[in-house]
Formats: sequence, structure tokens, C-alpha cells
Amino acid sequence: MKYEKRAKLASHAFALVLSTILIGLVLPVHIQNKRIAEQQLEHWTAAIAEVQNVEIKHRRGRRSCTYQILYTFVAEDGQVMRQRSHFPCQKTGWFEREAVPMAKRIDVLYDTADPTRSRPLVLIKKDQAFQFHYLALVGIVLWTALYVIGRKIIRFAIKLP
Repeated sequence: MKYEKRAKLASHAFALVLSTILIGLVLPVHIQNKRIAEQQLEHWTAAIAEVQNVEIKHRRGRRSCTYQILYTFVAEDGQVMRQRSHFPCQKTGWFEREAVPMAKRIDVLYDTADPTRSRPLVLIKKDQAFQFHYLALVGIVLWTALYVIGRKIIRFAIKLP
């Protein structure tokens, strides 16, 4: 009984230390990658000359319902770029209140001249106040997941109930 309590305490401590170390390794890399991506995309932001077309489609399937927003942009060099955003249908009024302003503020543009490219080319931030600071939330969720996994490994290794 006495050793079981010590083993449980040790498993908690090990999981805590392991998850904290892994978070310390993962988050700085994520932050650095985000900064690099923003630096690479800055020069694309100025290249947009005008918004040519905005089209909103409502797609309802048997099990899913989504709104699809298609933007067509014309760059300063005349190149046409398109952006496509998908938002799930939710309660009445959510789309008008949340999805449309969100799509207008953050746009991911795709190069239509080269259909083999699937990654975003441009990220335009039109409203600086509309930035999600989700890094802390990601850290908490990741830390909790690693903690639980570490506890399971330790309990399995020392055969605790």
C-alpha cells in the first residue's frame, strides 16, 4: 500500500516532467516557424490590387452543412488568384455574425496559374485586432495530453491498477 502511493506519486512526477520538457521543445519551434512564414508572406500582401469577385455558396449534405466563400483577387501584375474558405453551418445567425467577418479579415490565397501548388501563397491580415492567441491553449492541451499519456505508460510499466 505504501509503495503503491509512492509509485503513483512517482508516475505523476514523471509525467509532469516529461510533458513539460516536450512542450518546451515543441512550442519554440512552432513560434519560430510561424515567424518565418509571416516574414515570407509579407511581400505578397502588397501585391493584391483589387478584389474582383466574392461568391458565397451554401452546401448541405446528408450529414454535413457548410458555407463556402470564394474570393477572386487580381494582383498588381495582372495574375488572378483565388481564395476558398469553408465554415460549418451552426445555429441561425452564426454565419452572418462570425463567418463572413472572419473570411473578410483573414484570407488565404491560392495561385490558380499553377494548380499543382496546394499550399497557401498569401496570408492577408486586414484587422490586427482579429488575431487568435491560441498558442497558450495549444500548450495547455498538448501538456495535458502528454501528461495523461505519460501516466498511462508509467502505470503500465509498474503494473499499477
